[in-house]
Amino acid sequence: RIKVPTLIIWGAEDQLIPLEAGRKLSSLIKDSGLLILQGCGHLAQEEMPARVADEITKFIAGSVQH
Repeated sequence: RIKVPTLIIWGAEDQLIPLEAGRKLSSLIKDSGLLILQGCGHLAQEEMPARVADEITKFIAGSVQH
């Protein structure tokens, strides 16, 4: 039911929810992108806060139509 561009951020070393689940989620959401962070586990926003914030900022900037 999601009908807006969607950024999915996933840690490549997530031990709680496997990367395959992120890939499946991305395949089910039209117009989504899956960003896989190498060297990152389940809590990307805590493990790599600057990188996550930068990627979200770029995503939002790219999604805004002028």
